[in-house]
Amino acid sequence: MIAMKIAAPLLLLAALAVRPAHAAEPWTGTFWNEQCAPGANGQASLGCSAFVMGAIDGMRIQSMATKTPLPFCAPGNVSTGRTVEIFRQRLADRPQDHGLPAVVILVNALGEAFPCNK
Repeated sequence: MIAMKIAAPLLLLAALAVRPAHAAEPWTGTFWNEQCAPGANGQASLGCSAFVMGAIDGMRIQSMATKTPLPFCAPGNVSTGRTVEIFRQRLADRPQDHGLPAVVILVNALGEAFPCNK
């Protein structure tokens, strides 16, 4: 289990490191705005979905390991497509946030779309 907690983030970072020269930094909203844009090529669109689901999986693993709640309360039946669309919409609606880490943008988008009742 510990190896998985270490390996998952390293695999994500390795995947993010593969990018063309002069591209936006892969941890920023700028990069993912380009990758997740409507009409993006198949590889970019697949990368967008993989980022969103990988980030959510990483947050779930961290939540279980640290026994802390997730910062959003998505229903169990929410689809990958829906979570990607929420992320895409947040990127489109808030270009001023593109310099932030993409995971922060994702957490904010999911927290707004799926708030937790406290």
